[in-house]
Amino acid sequence: MNKEQFVQTLNAYLFVNGYARWEPWDINFEWERYQRGRSWSNEFFSMVVVPREPTPELLVSMALRVNHGFGLDDERSREVQISNMRKVHEEIVGAGFYRDDRKEYYRTMLPEPRTLFDAWSEMDDILKPKL
Repeated sequence: MNKEQFVQTLNAYLFVNGYARWEPWDINFEWERYQRGRSWSNEFFSMVVVPREPTPELLVSMALRVNHGFGLDDERSREVQISNMRKVHEEIVGAGFYRDDRKEYYRTMLPEPRTLFDAWSEMDDILKPKL
């Protein structure tokens, strides 16, 4: 099997088993493992695979991760949170708004990295007595 056939086989395997389409960012690693005779059943993936369609249980788990009080919220609030988790899942599987050609634009929206010194300076300002 050559490398191109390997990638096609991998993508077919993922598709048949219900996973989102895979864009191989580290195919060389997997190809080398395959050439060394390593099995590429379930343990071969060096990436995380995500189902194309989220199950309701997955969406609830995601909502609980973001809001630990999810189960205590009223029904309308839970519906909104589940809807938001579905949108997050769409971004993860490539069905959302993200596009590679807009990386620079997205980077402009990231907050500036903060250092421990910045945090201590802010605390000093907060704790200084006001005269």
